[in-house]
Amino acid sequence: MYGVADNSSFTTHAVTFRLPELAGLRPGSVMITAIVNNEEVPKYVSRDEFARLGRAEC
Repeated sequence: MYGVADNSSFTTHAVTFRLPELAGLRPGSVMITAIVNNEEVPKYVSRDEFARLGRAEC
């Protein structure tokens, strides 16, 4: 994944998942990675929530 901020800075992150995790993905949703008890777990959010989270990171 590649992201660019308003000040032209950017960052990249690997996006990893396992095929069974895609079963929770529904039309209009986005799978993100959450950290729970120091472990990466899939989390499913709406596109609007994904956009809000992205804006909060910039």
